[in-house]
Amino acid sequence: MQFHEKNMKVYETEFKQRAYDGKWERIGKIEDEDNAYSFINEYGNRAAHVPFKWVTLGVYDYLMEIVD
Repeated sequence: MQFHEKNMKVYETEFKQRAYDGKWERIGKIEDEDNAYSFINEYGNRAAHVPFKWVTLGVYDYLMEIVD
């Protein structure tokens, strides 16, 4: 799978600290189009489901906050 940043819609972002090296990851929630599927529901209608997944958007040594 290839991620194209201009086509990727990020629904949510978070910062998480990695346990093994202490660096900070910026992760984003995107649609997982590889695992999308469709099905027929109990009413006979075709429905599609696209799940979400978290991907790493960036890794940082530390986070800084600017205080005025």
